[in-house]
Amino acid sequence: MWSFQNSTTLAVKDAIHLDDLITVATAALVGYDYVLTVSRELRLFWKGSINVASILYFTNRYLAVLYYVGLAYYRRLVLPFPVCQVQNYFNIGIRYLQYLPWAVFSALRVYALSRKHWGLSGVTFFSLVLALALNYYGNFHHRSFYTDSTITSGCVTAATTPTVLSLVVVITGGQIIGDAIAMGITWKATYHARRDSSLSFLTRVMFRNGKSTSVQRI
Repeated sequence: MWSFQNSTTLAVKDAIHLDDLITVATAALVGYDYVLTVSRELRLFWKGSINVASILYFTNRYLAVLYYVGLAYYRRLVLPFPVCQVQNYFNIGIRYLQYLPWAVFSALRVYALSRKHWGLSGVTFFSLVLALALNYYGNFHHRSFYTDSTITSGCVTAATTPTVLSLVVVITGGQIIGDAIAMGITWKATYHARRDSSLSFLTRVMFRNGKSTSVQRI
């Protein structure tokens, strides 16, 4: 007779299988994008001098390549308990570290387009980098794993705690505030910019090359 335990086991295994498919699809997409753009990267970045822009670019690009492509197989390995706990925490550490270069870029963008307004730039950075700090806090201190041989030999994530759910609200709010500031400053700069020659070099770079960053992150 079909039991509740059987239904739960089937649901968890279906979720694991779906995660496997999403991981493979994402790795293929990110890897394909890297292959398409690596020639331009070599020409524009590798042959030039190291500066803040290139460091930010390499950090953003290769964290994504490392997480979505390089660690795709490792993240889906079924390791025995408790080794799988280390695997999961390492996965969390790399995954949410990507919020740091995003926050830095958005803050620099606001700083450049707002005529070097440190206050708005600081609020933007703080609002966006909250996702890094709070995700680490929630996942490292309020998430636990257990083992269930009827489902998998690896780790099963325990139910999400109310603390984690509360953090999601704060994280999402911070992302909305940071992106709203960046978009508002961009629209204002677009309205007031009559000619590119009237803008500083940093402003022109951020204005031209950063228009789709907020949309891509969303």
